[in-house]
Amino acid sequence: MESVIDTPKPSLYSARAIRIFSILFTPIAGGALLAQNFKVTGNREAARLALWGSIGGMLIILLIIAALPDLPGGSGLGLGIGLAGGLILNAYSDKILGSKEGYPTKKTWKPLLICSAVFIPIIFILLIPLFQE
Repeated sequence: MESVIDTPKPSLYSARAIRIFSILFTPIAGGALLAQNFKVTGNREAARLALWGSIGGMLIILLIIAALPDLPGGSGLGLGIGLAGGLILNAYSDKILGSKEGYPTKKTWKPLLICSAVFIPIIFILLIPLFQE
């Protein structure tokens, strides 16, 4: 008599969480979440590519934006870039991991606290000159 032991699947960050972190914080944050998904599923090479690809993509986008003249409504551009980055990361995840059915969803409190701890001081520093005379 053979016994089949079903090992539990690791928890993964959802595609929605990756998109939201990419929009709110930058595609680098979404890339870090996706890299963590790949790491816990044993695909370290895909994890490195997701993280370094999101960093490289963000640097390329920053260089392009720096070369462009001032555009009206620049805040919408940032949201669009974040969304595009999140969608690209989700497509890469689908290509490598395939269906995430059966994987429990990982909570996002810890990454939210980390990203907030990084971005709130940056935003505060950027806003200080607006309130000085």
